[in-house]
Amino acid sequence: MKKSDVAKLIGIVKGLWPNWTAAPITREQWDDTVSTWMLMLEDVDAASAAAAVQILSAEGREWPPPVGRIRRRSIEAAAHAAGTAPPTPDEAWAEVREAMRDDTTDWSHPAVKEAVDTIGWWDLRHSTNVDTVRAHFVKFYATAADRAWAPMLTPPNARATLDAIALTAAEQRTALPRPAPVPAAELADPGVPVDDGLAIMRRARDEARTREREPRAGDGLVGIGDALGRLTS
Repeated sequence: MKKSDVAKLIGIVKGLWPNWTAAPITREQWDDTVSTWMLMLEDVDAASAAAAVQILSAEGREWPPPVGRIRRRSIEAAAHAAGTAPPTPDEAWAEVREAMRDDTTDWSHPAVKEAVDTIGWWDLRHSTNVDTVRAHFVKFYATAADRAWAPMLTPPNARATLDAIALTAAEQRTALPRPAPVPAAELADPGVPVDDGLAIMRRARDEARTREREPRAGDGLVGIGDALGRLTS
């Protein structure tokens, strides 16, 4: 939307809700109002916003909706018209029930797939408590649908600010100095010096080799038995 579109939209709101800003405002206040609404609606189609305001008025609202409500209703209406909006919870559950009968997992929206994957396709198909599994699905699906709507509902200026904050934080983490490696001497047992520890290991190895070379107690008896056997044969 352009500023002229926003000004026209505010005029529609004033006409549908005459009780809004009954007191006269200055030119500066008007310009500030238009600029504020522009921050929220700059990426919204003017026709969608005008239609959303009319729909909100037809619902019988006594007071004019805040600009954030107009933004949400405009984007939701445009997404539904384009076929890109997440289905309602009832529609999503009906889709899952039909998929159970047809044994298919071709979902209409990523939010449906996310909720199904959270519970597990096997558990959904084999659960005997339909009411409980439906309640769990609706809960998980609501979270997934909100996550799908979030990028569309966030105003561009706010989105750019959040992206800049995230980028700055990532750069700061990258710029942090890495800790220096700890010397091996500091990792060793403080009660045993490094040189003494190596000497103990070598001594243990030499003692093991010496035991392997020494004859065992039964070796001599075996040798005598063999000699007697040869003499008597």
